[in-house]
Amino acid sequence: MRCALTLLLLCAAACGDDGSTSEWIGTEGDGGPSAGDGDGDGNGDGDGDGDAAGDGDGDSGDDAGASVGDGDGDGDATGPMFDADGCPTGKGPDMVRIADHCVDSTEVTQAQYLAFLDSGPDLYGQPESCQFYGSFRPSNAGGCADVFDPAQLGDHPVTCVNWCSGQAFCAWAGKRLCGATGGGTNEGARDDAAQSQWYDACSMGGATAWVYGDARVAGTCNDNSPSDGTTAVGSLPGCEGGHAGLFDMNDNVAEWTDECPLGVDPADDNCAARGGAHDNNSKACDHEQSEKRGYRGNDVGFRCCGEAQ
Repeated sequence: MRCALTLLLLCAAACGDDGSTSEWIGTEGDGGPSAGDGDGDGNGDGDGDGDAAGDGDGDSGDDAGASVGDGDGDGDATGPMFDADGCPTGKGPDMVRIADHCVDSTEVTQAQYLAFLDSGPDLYGQPESCQFYGSFRPSNAGGCADVFDPAQLGDHPVTCVNWCSGQAFCAWAGKRLCGATGGGTNEGARDDAAQSQWYDACSMGGATAWVYGDARVAGTCNDNSPSDGTTAVGSLPGCEGGHAGLFDMNDNVAEWTDECPLGVDPADDNCAARGGAHDNNSKACDHEQSEKRGYRGNDVGFRCCGEAQ
């Protein structure tokens, strides 16, 4: 009833007796007469953002009238930042540039994931494939009990998060889950460096089977030889590669990638988690385990990729 009454009042104010449109003569709530810009900030600048910075993003960190518009809507006045190599920086691990894209140097850590949680991520901003999911917090059930402990394990990879949590973190950081070379979901061969960003990074463009060479060397990476759980990211210097500056792409934890054939129910989509984990005796770069998009286990984490500027 209230909505219907509001519509009648609006029509009465905006239309003549004969139904023809007339000039608005009332207060619009955003700047007064003839300032109908739709943004509701009261200044009539027509930028659509709800603040006075004229930048279109609505960030609460913007100063009224200042030219600080970054367009990202993340609540601060700074847009995405890039390092000297043109890779996204500032959130999550540092990145390594490979041709025209960038790859996180390590798996995302528990401390980095806690920063994401503390930012208050919006569940309603998820893509359609993740609308089934109701929390970004790591699971604390079953084998995930007490696994998420950033105070004690802040430099260990975050686990017990599903594919949707991984993609949400990457988006927050100005990145995305590793997918097709050139961007988007990899719907091609996952063991082809020309098609899969993750495989390209791990295998140095298809040149090696493991990050360190063509033959497995037990204990070089965290493959259940040096420990029975995760290790701090980047703590095993022999587990660097395929490309220089990348660590733990074999073992430690398997890594969610944007390699998910779409089905009828997104919750049932099988997504690739690449590289093996600490509990399965080392897997080569072409190894993948197929898990439901909603799977949360202590053997799967993620790293992000991004486009170079």
